[in-house]
Amino acid sequence: MVALVLDANYYRDAETLEKRVRLQGKCQLAELPSAGVSWETDDNGFVIKASSKQMQMEYRYDDQGYPLGKTTKSNDKTLSVSATPSTDPIKKLDYTAVTLLNNQRVGNVKQSCEYDSHANPVDCQLIIVDEGVKPAVERVYTIKNTIDYY
Repeated sequence: MVALVLDANYYRDAETLEKRVRLQGKCQLAELPSAGVSWETDDNGFVIKASSKQMQMEYRYDDQGYPLGKTTKSNDKTLSVSATPSTDPIKKLDYTAVTLLNNQRVGNVKQSCEYDSHANPVDCQLIIVDEGVKPAVERVYTIKNTIDYY
């Protein structure tokens, strides 16, 4: 186990004083120097970019912070996930998403939920289709949430 101590914008190894984690702003993750990974956040604190020597990632959100997608570039490959949420603002967990590898469709996802009177999802069906294999493989999952209000 490694003990870390906070020193300005870094968490350092308590024994060696090696900089392990660089922070930005209000203790937001900025970099893992030993792994060569760094992050950038927007004014709302959402990660919008991540990078290392091997890859660069960009994240997209709507005005309320709902994730709309991610693009990862590594060498000559680009993996992109684009999500489209429901137009009903209280059903944001109802969405479809498409995954592209080098602009070729390799998968899609659809989730639809039943919501309680507080607009929380209580029963969702998630369908994931892997189009990168022939024939395409479809997996169906059920997600149930129990919420007790008091």
